[in-house]
Amino acid sequence: MITKEVIDKNSKKYKEYCENITEDEINEALTVLSKYIGREGDDIFIRDKYKKEARKMKFADEFADAIYDFVEYKNPTCHTAYNARMISEEKNPLELIHMALYKRHSNRQTYAKNRERAEKVKKQKKEHPALEYMFIRESGIIVSRDIDNPNENTFDFVSVEVFKGTYSIEFIKQHRDEIMDAVLYKISKSRKFTKFNVPVSILKLDKIRIIGCDMILYFSIKEL
Repeated sequence: MITKEVIDKNSKKYKEYCENITEDEINEALTVLSKYIGREGDDIFIRDKYKKEARKMKFADEFADAIYDFVEYKNPTCHTAYNARMISEEKNPLELIHMALYKRHSNRQTYAKNRERAEKVKKQKKEHPALEYMFIRESGIIVSRDIDNPNENTFDFVSVEVFKGTYSIEFIKQHRDEIMDAVLYKISKSRKFTKFNVPVSILKLDKIRIIGCDMILYFSIKEL
């Protein structure tokens, strides 16, 4: 398996990160990659033995796995920062380590964001039980105007497509309040709706349509 290059070495983020890499981080990387990378004083180099191995294996397998070991901590579900050919031909192996450290840093940031998102979803499901068995996409929320309304700063209708799975109409009727609570919550968090700076309390439900595994809720504005 040949690894995939995903880092732009000319990007502002990468350059800023490299400027702040510490000696301890470099030494940590060298320790982990010591089998493949050597150091004599300030001279860092890829060991010839593994350059030959990489060529023999057509820049795949073991040589690439050394980078997986360091960058991904044996988590092969993510792409590494570069392919094995670039690793073996890198004229400045220190650049290789910078890229490995940056990729690990990026992966940790992504992991933190994903974990935060998962916690947010978990909290939403706890506060809005219907979200345990219903799924609402941002793209499924549509805010629109009446054909006779030319004012782009207003809206007249909101429709929400909800994936209900295999739950029956009877089940939906029994949990109507939970479903409405979850749908209105999702509308209140949608950028399409929040830009109008109005509360969801102005909406009234007009009808619900069931289409296979989906249902669509149609709202209009309450008469004042």
